[in-house]
Amino acid sequence: MRIQMRDLTEFGGALLVSAGTVAMVAAIYVGVFHGWMYISTFLKVLISLQVVVIAISMLAALIMSASSWPSAIMLATRQPAVKSLRSVAIVIQALTFVLVVATSAPAWSAYKQSSAKATEIAQWKRLADQVSIVFATDIDELDRMELLIGEMVRDAESIEAVALSYTYTKEMWPTADFDKYSAISFVNQRWLDLVTMGTKKPVLVPVSHNKISEGLIHEIQEEIDILSREMHSGNLFEHLQFLQPVEGSRLPVAQGGGGEHLHFGDDILLAVVPSPYETFKDSTLTSMISSNNIVFTGVTATQQLLEQHSLDVQALRDHGINGELKVVYIAEEGILQAQFAAYFVWLQNLSLIALVIAFSVATAISGLITATLQAKRDFPLRLAGRSWMRILQSRVAKELLVGIVIVVIVVMLQRPHAIGIVLLTAAYGLLIVPLSHLLAVRWCFNGVSKRRI
Repeated sequence: MRIQMRDLTEFGGALLVSAGTVAMVAAIYVGVFHGWMYISTFLKVLISLQVVVIAISMLAALIMSASSWPSAIMLATRQPAVKSLRSVAIVIQALTFVLVVATSAPAWSAYKQSSAKATEIAQWKRLADQVSIVFATDIDELDRMELLIGEMVRDAESIEAVALSYTYTKEMWPTADFDKYSAISFVNQRWLDLVTMGTKKPVLVPVSHNKISEGLIHEIQEEIDILSREMHSGNLFEHLQFLQPVEGSRLPVAQGGGGEHLHFGDDILLAVVPSPYETFKDSTLTSMISSNNIVFTGVTATQQLLEQHSLDVQALRDHGINGELKVVYIAEEGILQAQFAAYFVWLQNLSLIALVIAFSVATAISGLITATLQAKRDFPLRLAGRSWMRILQSRVAKELLVGIVIVVIVVMLQRPHAIGIVLLTAAYGLLIVPLSHLLAVRWCFNGVSKRRI
């Protein structure tokens, strides 16, 4: 028990020193680059995580230590103390190999998508000055404000301060025939100007009406009839301009009913409306504003528009309306979500790297334990002129066979799209096994020759 206590105390002390160092460096970094006001919250989360990690590490160390506790028989027969660790080492080696193979495909797919997340962050930053209006009102009060909201949209259009993007996906519009397109988005020119700002080459090409299927044209016409100011909107449909991204370009559009989410695609049909106010009725405009599908430019300018159209708090109270309209930036949540997704990708890849290192270490330890236990057999065989490959072939063949079976089972259960990265990861695992055994037996042979084991 004294030996156990001493070992665990030294191990725990090393963990506490490293945890304290990490906490100190991380706290200074957060304070300098993000603000000292976040230190307390950050340290609470970090220290809680460190306590959990240290507790799990101590428990694992205790289990490993107890499993290697030598018995009287082992001491009497002078068996190596690591003999009892052999089964545990094999289990850890197999477990880490399963984790490496199983997580390689998801980590690779996430890495491939990281460029898309970087593009999304860049697009949200282009929309950093755009704001939406949040309605803190009930339905009845909202109905009373529709006329004023429509007039506000008309005036915002006159100064080019309103952008529209309302996108229908196949899931949102299951009855429509989308033909070769994945989504249909009603946009105005202001939205296109915002999302294509800074591009050096054209990213959109026009699509003539005769290249769109009759079924899709009919569906768009019916939707215009429902949402427009007039019951017969044939003239409005004639003024729609259709565009699509050029090959290789992915244009962002706001998802219908939830404009805080951007939908990227290179096969989106864009229906450019000449004027949101002239195209859609007041109730439709109000609904689109409430779902962030219509946004305005600038907090101050938008607040002035609310005041000019008697939609500020004081004017609403004078009209007996208890609710209020708030102006908020639309890009804040989008940027945070995209950044979190990008950080999560890097965490996945760092986790995969950590698993690869853990598997390599576990394989080396397992090979060293096996070489130590087989030293009495391997040493005379090597002196007799046997090659290392003949000496190792039986133990290496068993591990390679088990490894291949594990890879086949993981592939059958997971069915990954990126099968190449899975096979590459498996090849690394199957290569490190014979290499570890070879280095381990050579080390043991030298140790026995010099009577150091």
